[in-house]
Amino acid sequence: MSRIFYTCLTSLLLFTIVFCANAKDRIPFRLEGNLLLIKATINGQTGEFILDTGAPDLILNEARFKGIRVPWEDKNIADFHGHVSAVKYYAINQFSMGGLSFKKQYALTIDLSSVEKTKGIYLLGIIGYSILKELNMMFDFDRQELSFTRSRKKCKELLSDEIPQATFDLRFSGHIPFLIANVGKKKLRLGIDTGAEINILDNRALKHTSTHFDQTKKLKVKVKGVGHHQKTANAGTLQNLHIHGHPVGPIDVTLISIRPLNESLSVALNGLLGIPFLKRGKVGIDYKKRKLYLWKPDGQLANNQPEEGLEVLVEGEGQ
Repeated sequence: MSRIFYTCLTSLLLFTIVFCANAKDRIPFRLEGNLLLIKATINGQTGEFILDTGAPDLILNEARFKGIRVPWEDKNIADFHGHVSAVKYYAINQFSMGGLSFKKQYALTIDLSSVEKTKGIYLLGIIGYSILKELNMMFDFDRQELSFTRSRKKCKELLSDEIPQATFDLRFSGHIPFLIANVGKKKLRLGIDTGAEINILDNRALKHTSTHFDQTKKLKVKVKGVGHHQKTANAGTLQNLHIHGHPVGPIDVTLISIRPLNESLSVALNGLLGIPFLKRGKVGIDYKKRKLYLWKPDGQLANNQPEEGLEVLVEGEGQ
């Protein structure tokens, strides 16, 4: 009996090891400004996509993919400024990133010509929540390399040989992951948005954080969404930002109303942490475990404040 039990236990352990030993994929990414681009393949066509934790779905550029209207699906996507785009649907036979293929029946198509024109890129689309929700990802900004695997709650793989200096709980407002942060006594809900070229602070949050906001570096920045609309906003530096007791400031932020974005979310956010916050070395995001891992979480960050009058993109979108 003990031999049978030992054999069963050994088999169970081996199964657990195999089950948790996901094959890790590594693919390069590049930054166009602070826009994060990777290559993926859809229906046999390979090209660049924006990897965007602020986007709700797999969204294709209608200039490359002709979708169709579905009369009973009255679906729209509103960009960061509240500009609404009616979507079409595009049938998917195959979508893959690196060595992983994803079972998905359709993608959404909208006009992304404004993004292409602003950045001077040939863009196939945007990879959002409907794909990313299956993944455990690590962005290595020093090597410009993305490591990822399918996430499983019972596995402890961190996709790095180094132990992260900080681990934070992620919450979700709709499709956007967010962290609870503090500036002084003010609690802030800050979305994690890899589609944002800047860090955003909602201008209504400023009245509670004004004593920690350095206006001496005030700049005018043009902030664009996925549509052709843009707004000019002030930029400065937010001091004394803490997440779970870890000092992660000062950080450069741009002040703008995110009310249009919040109208599509279940929990109102006070801002967005974009690529300037994330590109400190390595950052990991695990959707299933709802964790964010940071390497180099403390200390001064490189000054990533945009230049006066610069056009920057914020790809955060709501449904």
